[in-house]
Amino acid sequence: MRIGKSFLKRALIILGISLSPSTLLAENNKQAPNIVLIIADYMGYSDIEPYGSKDIKTPSLNTLASQGLLFSNHYSSAPSCIPSRASLMSGKYPSKVLERFDFDRGLGLHSKNNNLLSGLNANGYKTALIGKWHLGAEKNFSPNDHGFDYFLGFNSWTLGYHNHLTSDGEPGLFRNKEPVIEKGYLTDIFTEEAVQFIDKSANDPFFLYLSYNAGLPPYQAPDMPESEWASG
Repeated sequence: MRIGKSFLKRALIILGISLSPSTLLAENNKQAPNIVLIIADYMGYSDIEPYGSKDIKTPSLNTLASQGLLFSNHYSSAPSCIPSRASLMSGKYPSKVLERFDFDRGLGLHSKNNNLLSGLNANGYKTALIGKWHLGAEKNFSPNDHGFDYFLGFNSWTLGYHNHLTSDGEPGLFRNKEPVIEKGYLTDIFTEEAVQFIDKSANDPFFLYLSYNAGLPPYQAPDMPESEWASG
């Protein structure tokens, strides 16, 4: 992932940390900070160089770490995807906010419990989700129903990096509530879309939830031949 100066300009970049909207408001009539929340999926604590990795090179994350803070004592509310993401958005324990939908087969976060986003929207932030959601696509559960002004991503647990299909072989990439076909490597698509959103939103306070799935299967490198990934 390449992150240039335009990406870093005027942005408070947070990796996997949820902040209360009240702490984000500027004081003394200063402009409210822009916020980029980057989520790395399926990744261990020491899988990146700032936390000691020797075999995985992460130069862009090294740059972010050198300009910010490294947290060495932190916890997740749950060891799996859906409940931990629900806590991130709500600020509450998963058992307090997770709800069933789709004849009790699905599990997600109802929009009424998204305290982070509701607080940001109430204070004039333009909001976008780019990448993985995985908290429900039904009414009152989808990203747009939660109040995201813009969404490009998917709701399944992961997605093919080249063909953008779910593990069931179904098209899984959406722009807002409509399925969309995009060409390119999924991680690059999300990064480029994020940079465009930042550039377009530079004059207003914004919140960007940039949620990658690059640590998840199917393990497909950017240069993998089509003959190897087209069959799944």
